[in-house]
Amino acid sequence: MFMSAIARPRTLPDGTYWDGKIGIWPFGKFEPAKRDSVNRKKGTLEWKNQSVDTEEYRSMMLNNVIPAICNKWPAGEFSNPHMKIRVQQDGAPAHFDEKKDEEWIEYLEAMGLTDKLVLYTQPPNSPDLNCNDLGFFHAIDAVYQRENPKKHGDIIACVERAYWAFDPKRLNHIWLTHMSVMNETLKAHGNNDFKIPHMKKQQLERNGMLPKVLDAVEEARDMLQVAQSDAEGAMVE
Repeated sequence: MFMSAIARPRTLPDGTYWDGKIGIWPFGKFEPAKRDSVNRKKGTLEWKNQSVDTEEYRSMMLNNVIPAICNKWPAGEFSNPHMKIRVQQDGAPAHFDEKKDEEWIEYLEAMGLTDKLVLYTQPPNSPDLNCNDLGFFHAIDAVYQRENPKKHGDIIACVERAYWAFDPKRLNHIWLTHMSVMNETLKAHGNNDFKIPHMKKQQLERNGMLPKVLDAVEEARDMLQVAQSDAEGAMVE
């Protein structure tokens, strides 16, 4: 099992291009074999998978994901006091409530990230709201199937190589698909009974017509107006 973190690729104000890749990490570690066997000698490093419970997941977030975000995020954006980084996790049982987990809260305070980084949990039963699942993992799996590695070390190397070699332009397409899925979700009133739209993004990009963002559908604007009205009513009361 791997932890993968991606952001949207984009051209920065200085003209450079950021690929949006934060990192990918396997759950587990290499340990020396404690005794000889027919397959390897004592002391040979062998991979030990790690069951992912809340403690292991939190450790991965605090020791790998968040430091990588701080190191890899474009400095100009990261230093902007008005810019927040929103990290989305899915609803796996091992994932924690960001508002109640004391270790998470204390870590952000100690790192000075309380006002910079916000953790959100993906809505339940909504796999299409995860950019990793919208084609990114499928592309990595295709590389794995083609190379067909057998040993743990080779599998990890294959996945990491596929991650870093993934075309940032395709990753940007995935984020546009994510926007279209959010629109479809709102049109379906929160249901996931819809088909992912096909925008012909490659053709649009060749013609210089690929949009940076998608307009929100009318349903989204209506919901926003209702939410604002409810908020104003609560303040009056």
